[in-house]
Amino acid sequence: MMLYILSQIAAFLVLCVVFVGFMCRRKAWLIFCVAMANVFLTLSYAFLSKWMPVAILSVATIRTFVFLLLERKRGKIPTWLNVGCLVFFLSAILIATILTWEIWFEFALMAGVMLFTYGVWAKGEHKVRVAVVIVSIIAIIYNVLVANWTAISVDVATLISVVVYYTRKWYTLQGRQSNVHTILSDR
Repeated sequence: MMLYILSQIAAFLVLCVVFVGFMCRRKAWLIFCVAMANVFLTLSYAFLSKWMPVAILSVATIRTFVFLLLERKRGKIPTWLNVGCLVFFLSAILIATILTWEIWFEFALMAGVMLFTYGVWAKGEHKVRVAVVIVSIIAIIYNVLVANWTAISVDVATLISVVVYYTRKWYTLQGRQSNVHTILSDR
């Protein structure tokens, strides 16, 4: 019972990091928050003895820090090295999954983490946020299967954060279009 409580505390820390992360406007800070969330989520699954998520989240955490370094050196890193890192981490996630899977749905979780790996690697925070939505939906289903209830709240909060982000962005765009319309109608 104590390990279950510790897993839920670790998942609550993920929730705190997620709230901070989605307030960030810069991709580098968003990626850093994702890495910290991965660390706490890895602990949560370790306390539940779910080793496949521990394995792929460990790879994902290393991946996130490597991609953060690559982001800071963008333009100075040869393309072959950049693409090589992507292929390496996708392969590592696949191998970690094959070696540690317990239930078939974990392959869906693997696919989500691979998609997120691409989103983090690609340019533009929009790709990261779209990948987050897909991974969160898959993670909600997985967390129901393994009874990681606090982690479900993390994924729901993540989805809400992305919806709020795009709603704000849409309203900002609508406001600009309204201003353009007003300016044009004055002439």
